[in-house]
Amino acid sequence: MARTHLKNAFRRDPPSGLSEARNDNEAVSAGRIQRGGVTKPQPRRRKRSRKGIFEMGSEYVIGIDEVGRGPLAGPVTVCAAAVRRGTKFAPLENGVRLDDSKKLSAKSREAWAKKLKGAGVAFAIASVTPAVIDRINVSRAADLAAERCLAKLAEDKGISVKHSAIFLDGGLHAGGGKTIVRADQKITAVKAASVLAKVHRDALMKKLSKKYPAYGFEKHKGYGTKIHLAAIKKHGLSPVHRKTFCRFA
Repeated sequence: MARTHLKNAFRRDPPSGLSEARNDNEAVSAGRIQRGGVTKPQPRRRKRSRKGIFEMGSEYVIGIDEVGRGPLAGPVTVCAAAVRRGTKFAPLENGVRLDDSKKLSAKSREAWAKKLKGAGVAFAIASVTPAVIDRINVSRAADLAAERCLAKLAEDKGISVKHSAIFLDGGLHAGGGKTIVRADQKITAVKAASVLAKVHRDALMKKLSKKYPAYGFEKHKGYGTKIHLAAIKKHGLSPVHRKTFCRFA
């Protein structure tokens, strides 16, 4: 009985400081902070959006994309393209707009690569060999190539990577940048990187086709087409095949 009376008295007349603390907690939960009896609004945390990153003063948007993740042969190639914030590229003379390299014909990719280079877009390309892909897996190899691209942009092109907004396509991760699904269809700099990486790797595979003519690399660029699979069955693997991708051979 005595405990009940004590509990009721405590509720009616709480110890000094308890009521103030309770009021402060209520103010904080309501989004306000009290200082010296004055109630001030508590600032809300702003979500860091793509637009927010741009507003932080970055001069360049760096887009990063890879090509050659799935082929049975050849390297995985990554490009980092630095485009000044707000840059827009007019379509080609035939009306074809800059897009994900997979959506462009070989002719349009070549034309866009030429236009991007002519416009002075700073870019860096890095490739990782099949031997390294077999050792560390293709995802890590692509991320390694992406890191190398960023280092090249800083060292060779003088781009301040640290003060740039960095966006990567799909499963790529590098430089503390933001990875966005289908970024090569949404962000200009990533579209540019996609095209430049594809044109570069295609040229590499054409060179390899001269060294290993039996496989037809100039046609399928190392992907697992029927022609390629038939060539592997007939000739076995070449030094540029990814053994971890060709366990069937």
